[in-house]
Amino acid sequence: MKFEKIVFILSVIGILILGFLSFYLNTPTKGIVESVEFSQSRVIIKIVGQDEKLIVFENRLLDIKEGDEILFWGKREFYRNESQIIVERIEKITD
Repeated sequence: MKFEKIVFILSVIGILILGFLSFYLNTPTKGIVESVEFSQSRVIIKIVGQDEKLIVFENRLLDIKEGDEILFWGKREFYRNESQIIVERIEKITD
């Protein structure tokens, strides 16, 4: 009985650690901006050589233009049978 409780607790701790790592160890992707499209609710960024569009839902001004090199973190999702990346964080590398 005691062994089963220890195994259960260790399993729960392991699951929590894996969840933490998958959330916080999201690696960035680098790309060169092909085009940027601003609207009221989002910014759509196309990256050179990549079919997926980057979607930024934060309502803020991005100092990103065509030809800039960027780093971005995000999650891949499907919307209307098209793959897109919902950007969680984006940084400009070049000016």
